[in-house]
Amino acid sequence: MTVTTGLVGAGRRAGVFASALAASPDLEFVGVWTRRTLAAEEFAKRYDVSVFADFVDLLDACEAVCFAVPPAVQGELAGIAARAGKSVLLEVPIAWDLADAERLTETVVAAGVVSQVAFTWRYTAEVQRFLQAHGPDRRPRGGGCRVVKVHRDQPAQADRWRGERGLLFDVGPHVADLLDAAMGPVVDVDAEDDENAWVTLRLEHRLVGPSESTLGSSSTIDYDEAVFEFVGADGKTSVDCSDAERTADYATMFAEFANAARTGEAHALDVNRGLHIQRVIEAADTKLRMGR
Repeated sequence: MTVTTGLVGAGRRAGVFASALAASPDLEFVGVWTRRTLAAEEFAKRYDVSVFADFVDLLDACEAVCFAVPPAVQGELAGIAARAGKSVLLEVPIAWDLADAERLTETVVAAGVVSQVAFTWRYTAEVQRFLQAHGPDRRPRGGGCRVVKVHRDQPAQADRWRGERGLLFDVGPHVADLLDAAMGPVVDVDAEDDENAWVTLRLEHRLVGPSESTLGSSSTIDYDEAVFEFVGADGKTSVDCSDAERTADYATMFAEFANAARTGEAHALDVNRGLHIQRVIEAADTKLRMGR
């Protein structure tokens, strides 16, 4: 039985989700709502779905909601959807700041609805193989990553929050999530930046040890780079996430969301996971501001 699902948003990210929604055998894509009516109409025509003039009307028409909007908008609307009894698929980060993330998590948990967070790097074949072979039970002694994003002066309207909050909130959640999954729960955080706005993120992992990562942007590269390296009993291992957004297995992500929505079983990457990672990123941001 398919799960009727609505989409909130009509930007670049929403386009990726809409395509996967339309192709999913497990979800029935019923329609889209966004504050930009013209953009919603383009989506509706392309995927032969309805445009909803009001967010509440969208909720009335579906069992689950997929969000592809900036975190400040998601934090508010996802809470409304959860209170209406809808399963929610959330973008990263789950809210604008830690207070909003905590409120959203409390709302979702109190409503007893299914939640899943789109940590899309976790849905690449390479990352899944790596975590199966080299998880924290193999007791890595250290690790980290280097992330370099192509510098873009004028982000799209829907992505302007990324320019405002910086790489720490853009790719930082994906970095922290993968390191936490590979090396064990993060229990302490430190961070610093330099005059070029490059961020060094240091995480302490329970019972395992430290990880150190660098995040920055450059105008001299043609494509994003994100490579993780770990040291342990097996020697050095690595996993490349440079092309993670393009190679992410959205079909699997949506299939798992549909299964969770049907069964009511909690997903490993639920809102609580989203809150944990947001706490890590917010702690790093606090350290950055204290050091300036």
